[in-house]
Amino acid sequence: MTAERRFADPGSMRLVVRAAFGRSRSLVRVERLAHGSKKGAYRLTMDHGGTALVYVWDDSEDYWQGVLPEGADDPADPFSHASGLTLFEAAARRLASAGVRCPELLLADRSMTLYPADIAVVEDVAGGSLGALLESDPAAAERSLYVLAGWLAAMAAVRSPWPGKVAFIDAGGRPAVTSCETLMLGRALAQLTEIAGRDRRAAAAQDRLGEALHSLAEPVEPRTAATLIHGELGLDEDRLRFYQLCMHLDLVAGPLRIADTSHPERDWFRSLAEHHLQRALRFPA
Repeated sequence: MTAERRFADPGSMRLVVRAAFGRSRSLVRVERLAHGSKKGAYRLTMDHGGTALVYVWDDSEDYWQGVLPEGADDPADPFSHASGLTLFEAAARRLASAGVRCPELLLADRSMTLYPADIAVVEDVAGGSLGALLESDPAAAERSLYVLAGWLAAMAAVRSPWPGKVAFIDAGGRPAVTSCETLMLGRALAQLTEIAGRDRRAAAAQDRLGEALHSLAEPVEPRTAATLIHGELGLDEDRLRFYQLCMHLDLVAGPLRIADTSHPERDWFRSLAEHHLQRALRFPA
């Protein structure tokens, strides 16, 4: 783990603001956003009241360093550590090419001259969350959901012969294992072993949960192509059920790793892991 963590401040962001917005804009405030664990996320406020987000890829901002399993840096593995400016830029290009509205990438810099790490300056989209809108104004939320449905359909139309990170696939890469079901099963079983080594309740249920994973994976039919959006979202009941247990295990193993770091919200990650462990232990109830 990183011994001393370095975070951005107004002084270290002034050159970034100048490069992104010109000399006519000056920086008033830098706010570090909560909940991130792989990269730093900051909201910049300028003198005219405008705002922008800055993402920083620096080892001191990445709490996963030192707690990742072996092989987690393999780009051919769809589940390897998903962080970095290259992956971010590739995802932004893919979404834009599919006609999906995403925050505009205003500046990408890996020169280390503006800031001592790779950075991206991104449009700050205001307006609150869809969840809040559903509660406060269901009619307006319906319109937003209609737009979102169109974007999801556009993403589903972008196809690849095998799964993987967009940057890896677009560069001509091919994963060693091309079956989503096989990838998910192997990952979930490895995570179950890891969790069982940390928690006696998981250890007691390890055999049962392992059998459940195999049983749930068996009826899932293989696919001939991958799409830009997860096809298990309500489209395939067997796949959805299998992935649900996999998700619970993933949201135990990962948060428990972060809870072993100096992350300021590690207690929240422990509670997240506990919630999903309880869900996994009750599965398939």
